[in-house]
Amino acid sequence: MPSIKTLMLLGGEPFLHPQLIELCKIAREIFPDILLNILTNGIILSDNYPEEKTNELKSLNVLTSISQYPA
Repeated sequence: MPSIKTLMLLGGEPFLHPQLIELCKIAREIFPDILLNILTNGIILSDNYPEEKTNELKSLNVLTSISQYPA
């Protein structure tokens, strides 16, 4: 039986979603051992995304990947 190894949150800008932390908590509860990754363009992160939210994502072991665009 195949199993899920990675879950990526992407499309639009995930860091704009008001319930991003809650979505990550739910994903972590359902899939405790997967790689949970957020794909972002990084603009929100560079505009001082709240430290408490950043720390909460770290505690949930969420990876953040920044997409690269040409200059």
